Amino acid sequence: MGLSGDLDLEYVCCNACGSDSYSIYIQQEDRRYATTPRYPFTLVKCEDCELIYLNPRPSQASLSAYYPPTFYSYRPSASEISPGGFARRLLTFFDYSFVRSRRAMLEKINLVKKYRKSPGRLLDVGCAAGEFLAAMKTSGWQVEGLDISLAMCEHVKREYGITCYNEAVNDISVPVNSFDVVTFWASMEHVPDPRGALRACKGILREHGLVVILVPNANSLEEKYLSRWDENAIDVPRHLYHFSPAVMKRLLSAEGFEVVAVKHHTLNAVDRTAVIACKFIDKVVGGRSVAAKTIRVTCRTVATLAGDLISRCLGLFGRSHTFIVIGRKATQST
Repeated sequence: MGLSGDLDLEYVCCNACGSDSYSIYIQQEDRRYATTPRYPFTLVKCEDCELIYLNPRPSQASLSAYYPPTFYSYRPSASEISPGGFARRLLTFFDYSFVRSRRAMLEKINLVKKYRKSPGRLLDVGCAAGEFLAAMKTSGWQVEGLDISLAMCEHVKREYGITCYNEAVNDISVPVNSFDVVTFWASMEHVPDPRGALRACKGILREHGLVVILVPNANSLEEKYLSRWDENAIDVPRHLYHFSPAVMKRLLSAEGFEVVAVKHHTLNAVDRTAVIACKFIDKVVGGRSVAAKTIRVTCRTVATLAGDLISRCLGLFGRSHTFIVIGRKATQST
């Protein structure tokens, strides 16, 4: 399939309420990768419940063309810093990304522990390279992963000795009532059937089990105002759905979960203002010398810190780039 090749498209109804009444929200090609097929995708907004979704969308077979090997979740995290000795220590000192990545991981771990006091059994959906699973395993949890990438599943098994299912969460082949927590760290928006995924989670969760979901915020100000400078703010067609907190709460409630918390600021995503600034910095400050890298890393650090501050402020109004919602499996009434 070439850049202008035909796609196998499918039309879908609203996954939240089943309505087929919608209005056009935005049209955009995939701007993230130069090698993916060019097609003017359409996001629509349900006129009944306001869920934003891709319609029509590529079939699962066609969608694989939009996940090239360079897709971010499939690459091990690494800094551009390569010199050894003093040069590496100097650059590391100026590189906030090291500190931030550790804090982001601790945020995930502590969030789960806050609502599940004792270690239990956890499934991470869209586990990618498995760093979160490894960290939870070190904390005394029994963990398993799930990812649509066979390469990532094999990596998780090989590197950490953790079971990883290469299948869709809706069809996961595990016994009912077998997990205490299921996490979706920036993966629910990629799932073709979110309601079905939540239904499957309810089945495999034990009594009072938790689902933790991080997704981009459809109510974010960046999506509204940064499209002129941000070439890929909405990441079509990989993001099949764009959730607002209100829509996500309704989805959880419809599938038998009670919402226990919504977190509007997280370090597990970068404010798009910072992303745009960092891209500009990379263009302006070129070169591979230690001096050039030090300037570039320092400027990126300032931009990222500013982005985190913006995110924290916008989070006060529910308008940050990403949010996390925690749902608890509701007790069946007798």
